[in-house]
Amino acid sequence: MAGIDAVAFGKAFRELVLSQKSTVSVLSSISKRCGILPDSSSTKKAVLVEQITSQISAPSLINNHDYQSAPFRLLSIDMGLKNFSFCRLEIPSFPMNGNYKPVVKQWNKMNLNEYTGITDDRFIPTNYSGIVNKIISNLIFNPESLQTKPDLIIIERQRFRTGGHKNVQEHILKTNVLEFSLISALQTCTYLQPKKYNSKLQSVSPAAMAGYWVDYCKLRDPKIDQKSKDLRVDLVHEWLSRHLLGSPLESIISEPEFIIGDNFDLSETTDDLIHLKKYRSNSKRVYKMVKYLNTKNKTGEIIIDDSESSEKGDDMADSLLHGLAYVHYELNRLKLIEAVNNNERLDKF
Repeated sequence: MAGIDAVAFGKAFRELVLSQKSTVSVLSSISKRCGILPDSSSTKKAVLVEQITSQISAPSLINNHDYQSAPFRLLSIDMGLKNFSFCRLEIPSFPMNGNYKPVVKQWNKMNLNEYTGITDDRFIPTNYSGIVNKIISNLIFNPESLQTKPDLIIIERQRFRTGGHKNVQEHILKTNVLEFSLISALQTCTYLQPKKYNSKLQSVSPAAMAGYWVDYCKLRDPKIDQKSKDLRVDLVHEWLSRHLLGSPLESIISEPEFIIGDNFDLSETTDDLIHLKKYRSNSKRVYKMVKYLNTKNKTGEIIIDDSESSEKGDDMADSLLHGLAYVHYELNRLKLIEAVNNNERLDKF
C-alpha cells in the first residue's frame, strides 16, 4: 500500500460500487475483512464507502517496512492486571506469498503485580506508573533480551462496560487506567527519544477482531453456532493441538495461521502433553499448552505466571488473534486494491 494514489483509488472504488450496485451488506463484509469497524450510528452506503476509502488509502505499516534489513516484528498485547498477555510475531515476508506465515517468537501471560513486584493493588497513580515502567523496560524494550524491539505494537482497546453491566466495575476501570498509562508512556518515549523508541503504536478494536474471526470460522463451517469468545478459544486450541500434538484433539476449522518459531524446542511434545485430555475446558488446555511452550523456549524468555486463578487461555488466544488479524487485514487491503484495479466483483471479495 506504499505509494497508493488515494484520489485514484477512491474514484475507482466509488465507480465500481455504483456500477455493480454493491449493497450495504457487501460493503460491511469488505469493512470487516479489512479490519475497518463501521460507524454504528450509520449504515448508509455512502458512509461505508468513505470509511473504506479513507482506511485503505492510509499508509500501511507492514508494507512500508524495509525487508532488506530484517523481518517485520509485531507485538500484540491484551491488557489486564491479573491476566496480562502478549504475543510476539515475526512476518518474514510481506506480501506473504507462498507458504509464508507469521512466526510466533514469544507468547506469555502473567499477573503484573507479581511480575513487577508491585503487590500493592490500591488504586494509586504511582503504582500504575511503576507497573508501566516495568512493562516498557523489561518486556517491550528489554536490552538484555534476545528478542529485538518491535516495529509495531498493537494494544487491544478496553471497554468500559462488559457483560451487560450497567455500572463500570472497578477492575475494568483499573485496566483502562493501565491501558491509557501504557500508551501515554510509549508515546512519550517516542517523542523524547525517537531514534531509540521508534516502534509504531496502534490501539485496536476488540469488536473488529472478534467479528473477523467469527466470519473466518463460519466461512469454513457455516453450521458453527458458538459465542465469539468460545469460538476464538476453540480455534486457537485447534491450531496449538496441530502444532504440538501433530494432529487435532477435535478437528474444527483450518490449518494453523501461524508457525511456531525455531527458538522453541519441540522435538518431544506428544508424551509431555498427553495429560491434556483430562481437562474438559479448551480454555484451560490453551493455557497449559502455552505454558508448556514457554518451558521449551531456548532463548530463556519469561515463563508464564503459574497462579491457579489465571489458568484460562482466552487472554492468550486474543493476544495471538489480534496480531494475526492485523496481518490478515493488511493482506485483505492489498487484495481489495487489486480487485478494484482489475474491476473484479466486490461481492466475491
